[in-house]
Amino acid sequence: YGDLLFRNTGTGDLFQWNLQGAGITGWGAVGNAGTGWSLAAKGDMSGDNKADLVWQNTNGLVFGWQMDGAAI
Repeated sequence: YGDLLFRNTGTGDLFQWNLQGAGITGWGAVGNAGTGWSLAAKGDMSGDNKADLVWQNTNGLVFGWQMDGAAI
């Protein structure tokens, strides 16, 4: 199943939809990455079979979020 992550580029707020087929099975606010950060990568970076997010700041700094559903 694929999930969707939406980002408000004006505020940096993140919101997630959990999908199963064409249906939404859950949703929620994730957090705020700030406006100077861009999503650089997604995938299971920690080996726990859960998708994680890697952010990169405009100054070059890289930071990872270990995710558990919509919780950081």
